[in-house]
Amino acid sequence: MSRRTVRRYIQSDGPWRYTLREPRPRPVADAIEPIVREIIENDQRVRNRKQRHTARRIYVRLVEEHGYRGSERTVRRLVAAIKQEIGARSKEVFLPLEFEYGQAFEADWLEVVVEMGGRLVPVNVFAARLRASRASFAKAYPTTRQEALFDGLQGAFHFWDGVPETGRFDNPLTVAKIIKRGTREENERFAQFRAHYGFKLSLCTPGEGHEKGSVENFVGFVQRHFFTPVPRVKDYDDLNAYLRAKCERYLDYPVPDSHLTVGEALAEERKHLMPLPATDFDPARLAFAKVNKFALVRFDNHRYSVPVDHAHRNVMVKAYVDRVEIWRDGAKVAEHRRSYVKGGETYELAHYLPLLARKPGAIVLARPVRSSEVAAVIQQFHRGLQGRVQRPATEMARIMELMRQAGIEVVGRALELAVRRGCFSYDAVACITRALSEDPEPPAPLSPERYPHLPHIPPTTVNLREYDALLARGDGHGL
Repeated sequence: MSRRTVRRYIQSDGPWRYTLREPRPRPVADAIEPIVREIIENDQRVRNRKQRHTARRIYVRLVEEHGYRGSERTVRRLVAAIKQEIGARSKEVFLPLEFEYGQAFEADWLEVVVEMGGRLVPVNVFAARLRASRASFAKAYPTTRQEALFDGLQGAFHFWDGVPETGRFDNPLTVAKIIKRGTREENERFAQFRAHYGFKLSLCTPGEGHEKGSVENFVGFVQRHFFTPVPRVKDYDDLNAYLRAKCERYLDYPVPDSHLTVGEALAEERKHLMPLPATDFDPARLAFAKVNKFALVRFDNHRYSVPVDHAHRNVMVKAYVDRVEIWRDGAKVAEHRRSYVKGGETYELAHYLPLLARKPGAIVLARPVRSSEVAAVIQQFHRGLQGRVQRPATEMARIMELMRQAGIEVVGRALELAVRRGCFSYDAVACITRALSEDPEPPAPLSPERYPHLPHIPPTTVNLREYDALLARGDGHGL
């Protein structure tokens, strides 16, 4: 070993490695490197990773297109080195941020699967998080439309008991639309919602979801801790009660780099939040439609019934996440549970009772009847009328009118009892309906303490011997 080498080892700390003064020649790899580098760099522009080249595919192309005669191992090593170089060059460096209480919140959506009603159902979960205290909120919906976004934001504001100064979002059409590269325009309806609560809007750079990293981390937490394993729920109300309990339990988690829990930090942040307005923003999506000849209104490719006297009229539809309201001339004329079934129909039997009373021959075939809860018993009662009365249609018309007066549920129960007893007539159903409608509890006796001004008559017992004495005094032929 030379003296200079020994001296260098003594004067410097280890470990000592042998280094080349100049790289070794690579005649095979150097010849194909420009081709491989061009292929890999072009792949970086392809978003779908499954359409990018593998090392094997690059090797095949080199053989077929460029007459490469070297080994596949050489190509694999070259591809790995180039990808490592490009990856190290493209990796971004981030700045740690610190937010003041009440300064900002972030919102996002995620899609998960739950077991609802015995089958696996995909659901959309709205997630929002305060940047300073980490207090988080989650709520599930069947859609990500704007009415769901508004409802989720309102739920978060009420959960936090206040409104932060700024909200950070991606670029969904429910919030803003991109006019052209670098130019975005806020959604008009969202601008109204934001003005109602008084917070500012901050949008991420398109395709840069990491700019709202706090809620992105919470989304991952929700997937791992709230939905693993897959929860079993009855409906959305049950699922949202489960998520609410989970969010409340999250308040016991510690805030990173702090001695406070999330709940304690939220209590402090509430002092800096803007107060909630006196009334909430109406999150409904508005639409105008015309009722068709079947007394149906079409909204979002689904039809909802209205009372028949509103047929052929113009109405306004207010669509919420869970219900649809139909208004005409400032008055609500119908309300249905919202359905997301495309091309379906939702009926309410009460809307068609006046028409059914006028057209009793169509009762057993009418869709509003066949889709109602009393469809089966109406069919049974109608069959029982055949051969027992001269005009079954007239009896059914009177039954429809009775439903208008006493209510569908009560008359439905009366029809069940009438069928069970074999009483197939309107009079029998009306009699049973009156009996079901009456108060079964007898009136309570009057209390003498509450009415001291009334004379008190003590109860007496009946002496039957006095009656025998009257009989004995008779003339032998009775009294």
